[in-house]
Amino acid sequence: MTASRWWPPAAWAACILVATWIPGARLPRVDAPPGTDKVLHFLFFAVLGYLTVLSLRGGGSQRTALRVLVAIAAFGALDEYVQQFIPGRSMELNDWLADLAGASVGLMLAMRAGRGAREARS
Repeated sequence: MTASRWWPPAAWAACILVATWIPGARLPRVDAPPGTDKVLHFLFFAVLGYLTVLSLRGGGSQRTALRVLVAIAAFGALDEYVQQFIPGRSMELNDWLADLAGASVGLMLAMRAGRGAREARS
């Protein structure tokens, strides 16, 4: 397994940290419907889940996917925890649940895509 495979999910995880650790006062004020931030959490972590499974080349097993989901859940929890120390940001359980839901969907989509590619080669 080469380290270069892991650049996409590692770079995306770094982008998530940069985006979520910006102090609240520096964020642009957008008139968005309530809950829009949960959609963003979902999308960011869906991409992370998808990229992580792709880095496994072939998607891996369900057991591997569960391990990846646990790792991403821990990453999201740590991210939420740290946000409580950033001015203008807060730690929210619903943000973490949106992270977890997004990661789950991203994992499932990547596993399905990997399974389809393997079947096409057979």
